[in-house]
Amino acid sequence: MSEGVTRLKELLFDSETQTLRALTQRLEAIAAADAAGRDELKTLIEPIFERAGSSERLAASVSEVLSTALRQAEVREHHQLADSIAPVVVSTIKAELLNSRDEMVEALYPITGRMVKAYVASAIKDLSDQINRHFEQNALMLRLQSLATGKSVAELAMAGTQAFALHDLYLIRRGTGALVARWPAASTTNREQAMSGILAALNEFANEALSADQGTLRQIDFGNDIVYLRGSPKFLLAARCSGVAPDSIEHIIDEAFLTTIEGQHVASVTDRDDDNGHAFATLDKTGRTLTARITDEAAIQRRPVGLGALKLVAALVTLPLLGYLAYGWYGEFRENRIRSQAGQIIDQLPEMAGYPITLKVGARGTTLNISGLTPSAQSKAAIVQSVRQTLPATAVTDELAVIAAPAPPPPDLRPDLAKLQTKLSAFEINLARDALLRATARATLNIKQAADDLAAAAAAARSDKLRAQLAAAELSIRSRLQAIAELQADFSVSSESAKTASGLDRVIAIVTAIRQDAAAIVAASGSSQTAATKAAPSDAPRTLPHLADDLAAVSDRVASLASSALLAATLAPQPQPPPVAVPVVQPPPPNDRELLERATRSTAVFFADGTDYRDPAAAAQSLQSLASGVTKARVVLRVVGYTDEAGGLTINSTLALQRAEKVRADLIALGAPDRLVSAVGRQFSRDISSKAGPGSPNRRVEFEVGFDGEAQP
Repeated sequence: MSEGVTRLKELLFDSETQTLRALTQRLEAIAAADAAGRDELKTLIEPIFERAGSSERLAASVSEVLSTALRQAEVREHHQLADSIAPVVVSTIKAELLNSRDEMVEALYPITGRMVKAYVASAIKDLSDQINRHFEQNALMLRLQSLATGKSVAELAMAGTQAFALHDLYLIRRGTGALVARWPAASTTNREQAMSGILAALNEFANEALSADQGTLRQIDFGNDIVYLRGSPKFLLAARCSGVAPDSIEHIIDEAFLTTIEGQHVASVTDRDDDNGHAFATLDKTGRTLTARITDEAAIQRRPVGLGALKLVAALVTLPLLGYLAYGWYGEFRENRIRSQAGQIIDQLPEMAGYPITLKVGARGTTLNISGLTPSAQSKAAIVQSVRQTLPATAVTDELAVIAAPAPPPPDLRPDLAKLQTKLSAFEINLARDALLRATARATLNIKQAADDLAAAAAAARSDKLRAQLAAAELSIRSRLQAIAELQADFSVSSESAKTASGLDRVIAIVTAIRQDAAAIVAASGSSQTAATKAAPSDAPRTLPHLADDLAAVSDRVASLASSALLAATLAPQPQPPPVAVPVVQPPPPNDRELLERATRSTAVFFADGTDYRDPAAAAQSLQSLASGVTKARVVLRVVGYTDEAGGLTINSTLALQRAEKVRADLIALGAPDRLVSAVGRQFSRDISSKAGPGSPNRRVEFEVGFDGEAQP
């Protein structure tokens, strides 16, 4: 398009130009408001992000809160904290012992191997001597006892050599494994402290392993010694014994243990659990009682059994055998039923989830002992009351312990993050809507300009067919203004349209229709179809900002095509009369000026970003040819720089001139006279393509042969 036509358009569309300037100022104001909104939103996000914005920062915040809570709990509720953490420490010690057992065996094997070998040899010799003496002295009685009990003579003889004896009693605090008292009285050493810790750890481990079967650890066999364990929720009583203990003696031990545990619990209720003297007195009484009862029971067990008594026992055992079995089955059935009912009652309480409960059912379900941990006193009362109401015929005793309340959880930041996410989503939708409103305003101006240019082109068309095609294209392109206006009105009132698929479909329909109008203009003007359709959308899903860019780009394309159609119709040649035959005259060969003019019409130097050549090698070859032509023709060569639409008016004016100056400097460096080369910048007034960016051909420098007398004197 010539400069005259451009000037004419500026005069004709002065009001539209003012409108565009006002719209540009408004868009800049909106952009500034958006930037301020983003800054305000950033100030709201930064405190949250500093505390919990990443995994590392969230972990640091939670660690700080937990450390503070633990320090406060250590000062205010020391005992409750110790009872809560002790199981974790015990589990850690058990895991460490389990993981390091190979190293312990390897270190102790050279020492213990020789000791065990010598000890076993000596012990076997002593045991053999004791069995021989016992068998020689009581041969008849051993046979009678074998008939009465069903055990072999050798087993009874061996049992007789291992008299049952009580050596030590340990009162241990459960959880921590601390040794409260020991009987008989002796100075407590590290060995006894370690012994109490190991017994507590083994008991806790066994209770956890057997909790599913409602079982507990009752005794530990250490070879020569047997340790009997009985415990309550707070204390653990251990007795180290040697020899073989009949069932009756084990029953005596159970009664003594229960008496000791009850006495110690009474002391703990009256705040005397830390009184070592009271604990030792309780253990001393228990030890003396156990020693006396064990001695009496052993004497009873050693009494001879007569033949008549054996027959009577056999008769009594044979006759009621079936009844006994039936009665035993009924007792086991009743025990399982009571255990199941009590377990169902506890499982129905949601606050008891994760708290260990142990149910001990007595013979035939006459008694039920409930032990374990509860989160509160209310939960404990609810369990005991419900079980007693459900099982009125069963004597229910509880040994439930209430643990300390857990530390308050860290603050939940998820609601704040959800609110922030909602604000971000609304902000993104508003940005997309503003982008579409700007695109619709730009498309409205371009469509109006394109319709006016098509009307003028139809009036200037030389043929009826071209006139009809251009008129149809004008009507079609004007019909898009109504759809664009309705779309702009809907999105201006509310942002809900930006969230729906129907709103996106409307934008896609308008963009597709305008592309079809562009194709119709191309077909009418005879331009390349590829140029009209090269901006067709891909199959990938399009968002509202992308569709806004497509709408602006396709409207710009239609305006450019309509302007080109007007220029083509205006400059179309008039029909010429039939040519008259004239003699063919051979034209003279072109002179240096004509050769230079031909070169300038087909030569241009293209740029990528700024003043960087897109193809430095091609640019150097073209400039070498032009420099040689200017030197030969001795005429002015005008270097004209252009830009694409990216950037503002001020930036593009400077950039266009900088590109022209760069090419002029390179021509002079290649030998062109300084006074015959001039540089001019024209921005994007003569676009040759709708493409923008580093690959746009609009970023170029063209060459013009100057007028005679234009050169600098």
